[in-house]
Amino acid sequence: MRSIKRHFELFLCLLFALVTAIIAYAASTAGSSDIKDITINEVCLYNLSCLYDENGAHPDWAELYNKGGKDINISGWYLSDSSSKRDKWFFPEGTVVPTNGYLTVFFDGTLDKEPDQDESFSLDSFIMNGKAVPVRDNGLHTSFKLSKNETLYLSSKNEYPVDSFQLIPLKYDTTLARVPDGTGDILRRTPTPLSSNSKSSAVTYPSLDEPRFSRESGLYDSEFYLSISSEEGDIYYTFDGSEPTPSSLKYEKPIRIYDRSSEENVYSALSDVSVDLLPYINYKFSIPLSPVLKCNVIRAAVFDKNGNRSETVSRTFFPESVAANFKGIDMISLITDPSNLFDFEKGIYVIGKNGVESFKKRLSESENALRFLEENPEIPTDGSVMIADVKMDEFIGSNYTFRGSAWEREAFLTLFDKEHKLSSSGTLGIRVKGHRTCNFPKKSLNLYGRNYYGSRVIDKDVFNKDYSRLTLFAGGQDELSLVRDAFISDITSELSFASLSFTSPASLFIDGEFWGIYRFSEKMDEDFIGGYFDVDPDKVVMVKNSLLSKGIPEDDELYGDLRHFIMNADFTAGTDYERFQEMADMESLIDFYAARIYIDEGMDWPNINVAFWRTRDKDKSNSFADGRWRWLNFDNNSNLDYGAVSVNTISKALKGTKNYRPDELFSKLMQNPDFKKRFLKRFKEIASTVFEPESAIEKLDRYAAEIRPYIESDFSRYFGERYTIRDFDGDIESIRKYLRERRDYIIPFVEEACSS
Repeated sequence: MRSIKRHFELFLCLLFALVTAIIAYAASTAGSSDIKDITINEVCLYNLSCLYDENGAHPDWAELYNKGGKDINISGWYLSDSSSKRDKWFFPEGTVVPTNGYLTVFFDGTLDKEPDQDESFSLDSFIMNGKAVPVRDNGLHTSFKLSKNETLYLSSKNEYPVDSFQLIPLKYDTTLARVPDGTGDILRRTPTPLSSNSKSSAVTYPSLDEPRFSRESGLYDSEFYLSISSEEGDIYYTFDGSEPTPSSLKYEKPIRIYDRSSEENVYSALSDVSVDLLPYINYKFSIPLSPVLKCNVIRAAVFDKNGNRSETVSRTFFPESVAANFKGIDMISLITDPSNLFDFEKGIYVIGKNGVESFKKRLSESENALRFLEENPEIPTDGSVMIADVKMDEFIGSNYTFRGSAWEREAFLTLFDKEHKLSSSGTLGIRVKGHRTCNFPKKSLNLYGRNYYGSRVIDKDVFNKDYSRLTLFAGGQDELSLVRDAFISDITSELSFASLSFTSPASLFIDGEFWGIYRFSEKMDEDFIGGYFDVDPDKVVMVKNSLLSKGIPEDDELYGDLRHFIMNADFTAGTDYERFQEMADMESLIDFYAARIYIDEGMDWPNINVAFWRTRDKDKSNSFADGRWRWLNFDNNSNLDYGAVSVNTISKALKGTKNYRPDELFSKLMQNPDFKKRFLKRFKEIASTVFEPESAIEKLDRYAAEIRPYIESDFSRYFGERYTIRDFDGDIESIRKYLRERRDYIIPFVEEACSS
């Protein structure tokens, strides 16, 4: 009897275990029917600006869709790009896909997250642009990244296969999407994150062979006729930089290539590229008074009757009569669809929609303006005229003031060397650069090489090394000579801070029209620091103008520790001062402050134009990867101003001015006797070597001679008859006078500050 009872109890235990296992399995799989209700619905491999995460970054992403009739908890489910290792990354506890709803996952590599490659993130810019979709932080960032030509796998908690999604090459800001949601074929579409794919549009990918040109981009000594051919369809082409479509000119006979310079200006005649061109502001800039120099830009593509097309081919042809104006310097042709630059809504080079909306907002906040409009309802409110006390100015939020990848546009750059032979060409991204100077008609442009443009590398011929980011530098506020940044970077290159390198002058043409004299420069970012100091760029932490500009979110703590220490430190005694020397490279700091005090007028600096960096981790094999902060020098185009030759810049740094606060760090360091002694000694060394007048002026004169033959072409492009070669020569002479006289003024000021 006992034996039967024991067997029965054993049977009940086994039965309970079996039922428990069945329930657990059912729970782990959410029910076999529930599993099939979850699908991978949309994937973006190259996310430039269609979806932003909670940090303002734009990683690649995938979207899950629940086509079932109830919410499904997928906690513990897996995503992977490997069929043999399905458990690469799992969904955290509490992850639910709502019924007929969506869930977004970012593929940025949690342990290797890359921030946006730009100055800052502006949620307002994304919303006003109407393109990017900022999302709530759901914490779903995978530990791996996506690549083309692989498969994305979704598995349930026990690694049971749920769905797979084959990835194929995509253009940026397009997706692979199931249409209709959850069940349809996988198609190339426009992005619809967190909403139905039925709202998307089809994306036509180039499948036909490119058209063949009879001539390559280059310099030609006489006019000729260009032939374009294809066996796969009709050829359509454009002259103005716009992307060819079947509505463009149809190629039927060879195209005449000639000097177009006498033809009417198109893009250089636009006035809405700057608030400084508005009549009521009447700044020093002007629209060109006569036709500008021009080259021929031809873009062509093939289209067939079935709606297929080829890639666009872009070519630039310079007449000898145009190139002769730029003998001995590089020539650059930048081609982009004009809407990318000048369109009211999306153009990055114009006042545009954002500027008009900003102006209207000002009007709404002014009682005088509202009263005036009520009395004069016919007055335009687009900013073209000043209304009462309201006008456009440099603080208006124009299109060209916005930052981030939502304001990056695709362009094709062709570079011709100093002998005007074709050097390189390729597709890249462009963004407007600058703060006050982005309001100028002549703007600097950041250039970005990316995989989805064809290469992460911008041709190494520019600086004899690979870069993924460069700048086409317009000169900033140094409009009379265009030498200051390059010259100062050169003469301070042996000091213990990093400065950007600049190329020789180059002529820039945009969509076939002369745009002025520019220089290539390096871009101050983690790649620049990595190359300059031979450290890992991914471990660089950089602070610029009091904000963390490069690094990962966790690096805020590193900068916060530094700020907290400086705020509370007492450098008059030894302990805090000694501790700070472990945190910062003092040679770098002293050289930076000494150089800026010598050359700067002390208006913006040191409140802005200050940057420093360190490595996140320490590496004993590299003295620059020791975790200490080091300084960076940039933005010198308003320095060496003879009008400020006698300015007591060290007093401005220590005491501030009416409009600017003192430099907190430098002021505290100057309370330490040892630091003052060290600073004074080094300052005098730099004054007698780096800024020794004879050698410095000799180098300045080489820079002046290099650009002098071309400067008047820049003047006529942007200033009309306001400036001539005499103004250039006068500005160079003012720099010479500054270099001759500055030390007689500044050294006594520094001696006084260091002895008090």
